[in-house]
Amino acid sequence: MTPYIKICGISKQEHIEKLIERKTDAIGFVAYPPSPRFVTPEQVRELCENIPPNIARVLVVVDMKPHEIQAYLDAGINTLQFHGDEDADFAKLFSCDIWRAVRLKDEEQIDAELNFPCSKFVLDAAPKNASLPGGTGEVGDWDLSKRFVEKSEKDVLIAGGIKHENFQDALAITQAAGLDLSSGVEDSPGHKSSRKIDLFFATLNSNSQ
Repeated sequence: MTPYIKICGISKQEHIEKLIERKTDAIGFVAYPPSPRFVTPEQVRELCENIPPNIARVLVVVDMKPHEIQAYLDAGINTLQFHGDEDADFAKLFSCDIWRAVRLKDEEQIDAELNFPCSKFVLDAAPKNASLPGGTGEVGDWDLSKRFVEKSEKDVLIAGGIKHENFQDALAITQAAGLDLSSGVEDSPGHKSSRKIDLFFATLNSNSQ
């Protein structure tokens, strides 16, 4: 089965076009100002303009106010990926598709997260002293992620340092439904690489045949 693929932290139209060409399943945008991948609602509106409806337009949200989120929904976002301390009641304020990112540190987190009202979980690395909630490039605990996948009734995507050299191992070990890449297709934080995007999808497609 072909894994579900999300490429996150997009900020340029050339990379939108590349991902449409590569038939990615989801394109992610970051609404967290400290991130080098941050984009405004105005930028998102322009970037989303030509994305076909079969590709999810996902916004990474970190403890934002509802009216701030609404500005991005009005700009074309149709999926919210909560990366902060948002609770179930907050998630239920929105009628769009909801994903929950989990910085997986230990076994106790698994049962605490499983009932969150979402359609997908994104399991990210939990590095010590990280100043950002994601996109650090550090690889997560795949054995722990596997236990999360085994318990979850919802699809799980693996994030955290995923790139073309290691994604096959990540999928084989965790048995997750898909992958969420950001730093793994960049030349430097916030600067996506068309070459690395092509390399990842070429490797993915060669292994799917």
